Amino acid sequence: MRRLIAPLAVTLFALFAAQPLFTAQLTCSDDSAFHIGRAVMLEQLIDSGHFFPRWSPHMAHGYGYPFFNYYGALSSYLLVALHKLGFIYPLALHIAFGLCLWLAGLSTYAFVREWCGDAAGVVSAVAYITAPYFAYDLLFRGNLAESLALALLPLALFTLHRSVNSKPQTPNSQPIFEVGSLKFGFWNLLASASLAALLYTHNATSLAAAPLFIGYVALIAYLHRDPRALLRGGLILLLGLALSAAFWLPALAEINLVQTDRLLVPPIFTYYTNYLSPAELLAPPIPIDPLLINPSPAKALGLATAILAIIGLIALLRRTPLKFEVWSLPFGFFFATFLLTYAALTLAPSRPLWDTVPLIKFIQFPWRFLGPTTLCAAALVGAGVHWLSNRQWLAAGFIAAVISIGNLSWWYPRYCVGFTESTLADILKFEYDSATIGTTAKGEYLPRTVRAVPGDEGIAQAWMRGEPPQYITGLPSDSTLTIVHPDPLDYRATVTVSAPITLTFNQFFFPGWTATLDNRPADITLTADTGLITVRVPAGAHELRFRFGNTPLRAIAAAISIIALAYLAFSIQRSAFSVQHSASSIPHSAFSIPHSAFVILPLALILLRPLIIDRTINPLRRSSFDDPTITIGQPVNANFSSGLTALSVEFPSPVASGAEFDVTLYAAPRTRIENDYRPRFDVVSADGLIWNNGADSLPPRWHREPPGTQYWPVGQYAQWARREMILPGTPPGDYELAATIFDLATLAPDSVIDTDGKALAPVAALGTIHITRPAAPPDPADLNIERRVDHDFGPITLLGYNLDRAEARPGDAALITLFLRADDAMLANLKFNLFDPAYPTSEWLPGDVWRFQILKRIPAEAESGPFRFNLSLADSDSRSIDLAPIILTAPDRVFDPPLIGNRTAIRFGDSIRLAGYDLTTTDALNIILLWRALATPDSDLIAFIHIEDVSGQVVAQSDAVPANWSRPTTGWLAGEYILDPRALPALPSGEYTIFVGLADRITGARLPTAEGDRAMVGVYKAP
Repeated sequence: MRRLIAPLAVTLFALFAAQPLFTAQLTCSDDSAFHIGRAVMLEQLIDSGHFFPRWSPHMAHGYGYPFFNYYGALSSYLLVALHKLGFIYPLALHIAFGLCLWLAGLSTYAFVREWCGDAAGVVSAVAYITAPYFAYDLLFRGNLAESLALALLPLALFTLHRSVNSKPQTPNSQPIFEVGSLKFGFWNLLASASLAALLYTHNATSLAAAPLFIGYVALIAYLHRDPRALLRGGLILLLGLALSAAFWLPALAEINLVQTDRLLVPPIFTYYTNYLSPAELLAPPIPIDPLLINPSPAKALGLATAILAIIGLIALLRRTPLKFEVWSLPFGFFFATFLLTYAALTLAPSRPLWDTVPLIKFIQFPWRFLGPTTLCAAALVGAGVHWLSNRQWLAAGFIAAVISIGNLSWWYPRYCVGFTESTLADILKFEYDSATIGTTAKGEYLPRTVRAVPGDEGIAQAWMRGEPPQYITGLPSDSTLTIVHPDPLDYRATVTVSAPITLTFNQFFFPGWTATLDNRPADITLTADTGLITVRVPAGAHELRFRFGNTPLRAIAAAISIIALAYLAFSIQRSAFSVQHSASSIPHSAFSIPHSAFVILPLALILLRPLIIDRTINPLRRSSFDDPTITIGQPVNANFSSGLTALSVEFPSPVASGAEFDVTLYAAPRTRIENDYRPRFDVVSADGLIWNNGADSLPPRWHREPPGTQYWPVGQYAQWARREMILPGTPPGDYELAATIFDLATLAPDSVIDTDGKALAPVAALGTIHITRPAAPPDPADLNIERRVDHDFGPITLLGYNLDRAEARPGDAALITLFLRADDAMLANLKFNLFDPAYPTSEWLPGDVWRFQILKRIPAEAESGPFRFNLSLADSDSRSIDLAPIILTAPDRVFDPPLIGNRTAIRFGDSIRLAGYDLTTTDALNIILLWRALATPDSDLIAFIHIEDVSGQVVAQSDAVPANWSRPTTGWLAGEYILDPRALPALPSGEYTIFVGLADRITGARLPTAEGDRAMVGVYKAP
């Protein structure tokens, strides 16, 4: 019983780490729904007798998907097994995550104990299972496959250690298996099985850990001065590869048959956009903020873990090498070397290795190296108990408490939905709702013959109704179809047709599909674009069969695994689990019994969290938000009409021209939000032009987006973050950072309001951002210059320019982007006829390349035909250049007042008058406004109509550029009349008031009238 105290302590620490799983709610994670979906699909196949499938006929909207041919399914089998035991799928997922923690803890303990003793083993286990990356994988990514791989990684290392160090024998002293003089026994077999399980669980983790396994075998061989250890390790690896060959061999050989290129799209799924910063890698502990809707803990090794690993290495270095401890230095140096190597591979400076080293790209995300990085660090953390050689359990308790509390902030997820059982119908619906295919992010396993997924939802809808789908289509009305065997992987039916016809079997074709007609092979052809299976059927009655089976390669791979598995089963049976483990020349520590009080520590932590930490404000748990104030960032305090409040913002200043930077906006709901809103950030110059990538920006990879704003609880707050890029060549100076909050469904901007609820503007000013000179001028090849001209202006060269339009109307504003290079130093400030550079030319250095944006209005009086802007230096046209023509289409202008039902004379500002309106009703309320230009307006205006009921509530409205967006006000000529028809929905019976107004399209400012900022034009009585 005493020997169980250390494993019991590890188990209790695993329970402490697993506390976030003790709830009947799923976390707001990336992949939990995917893993549940895979298990649901797998269980469907197992129930149909397909125990090791490669093709999932229910995925991809019911048209089939070779998911299990490419993705290790061991974690899915674990979920299915738990579901078969009676646990609903969400609960089974939480149990599976808990089992991963437990297995990871026990395996790490067992391995480190071999080198450093029980106390170190317990501490290493605690450091591993409470690590930030383990928390990220379980609670935020929700990645069961990688979480299970993280548990199998130390198990494989432990069994490898035992197998390479031991001289295994059966009870009668006979080896289980022998190659020459090399004995191959129980631990060797267990090591091979562990490696195979790791390969069949998560290939990326297996690939990342391969150097660690190989290096470890080399370490043991070196310490023993025994080259045979290398051969024994090689045999273990070969057996592991053979056991898992049924999976990895077809997956690797057939990778060109699917669309893996769908996944490798920046910025989300490419290695070069997923490096960590040193600050992320060594992120310090932070207080838990219970009011933050979307915490975004860093993907990290963690500062506490790194510091304790350094302490552990120092403890090994200062330890007097007595007895077995002569091996402590190689142990420390080995894991320190791999720790530094793996950690370096998560950082951007390692890109040359990522670009050149074979296979590393298959790991995909550099931060995946945090798994083995954390294990190496945990091994060193455990070694820290040697600092107090005579008080190892005291040191162990102290280190375990520090690492558990220090990493606690990573173990607080947010929860999205309560537990409900997941069914096949739910998973198929999820595919449609999430716009995903086959429980993968981008449909990367679609066969290459599939260029488009069919739009017919009949198969998926049938499965959702619980009905067998009609897989065979294309039958004429006078034909008959009888389904003999409905299993989609072995589908049999009889058909009777009166004439030859081509029938479609609604599954995507993939090698392994065969068709037979009357028990004879039938030729398969594919539908264009969709890649569905079709066969030609002659007239008469026939038996049809469609079956998914093996290819020769898959059969060979399966045979290799079956032979290896049979050998493994035979060897284990022969060993009867009584194999003795002979001590090697690297002795592991004798078991030292810890004081039973050590078990009290994890028990205390288990109680401390829910009873004290989670119930009080303390150094570990406090919020920056005290509705309505916040202590983070620069205050904004802008209220929006939706009910949102922009609280504060964080952004760097200064920022170099052409550089990227992150903007984080903190927002909270004042009331329940009806719609889903998102932010857009713009870097705006004094003339209102935008100098960043704006609408094309994405959340930075460290940020976790909050749920839709309609789900934000009042009294809590969220953060929105975007990675913005200043356009290369942007001139230095001060710019305004502005935010637009828009409705995700309609893209309509929300409006900032004043204290009385009156709309002020569609944007909120966040502060000033100072743009500085870049370290080097941008390469013209990176500027996306559409028209390269290299026109000489003396000390300045016009490299080229962009025009935002090839066609326009009089009064339209054309955006001209000029790319200028300084060839010489300029003492005077040069000016151009079209603009005066905001960044004075006297400050340009030779070689500088700058971008200038100019918004120029095409004259309202311009006629139809080509129109050119001319660019020259001010006061000199000797070196001028005509820019490319813009084709103008002038409107038909009306200067005589047209007939109108209701004459008015309402003046808006100094340049526009509403001359009348007509109102008719059919199926809609039709209003025609008659505008008259008193002068050409300076601003591009929106004309709006508001219809209010007797209570003053707006019940219908129309906001548009006049004449169906075809007549911008800046193109009106003095004395011109413009008819502006509008159609509004029919209104219920009652009396309504009609208001009309004009507002600036950019600022939202309304033109004044004698009545205010809009005019009442009439009363409408709906019948």
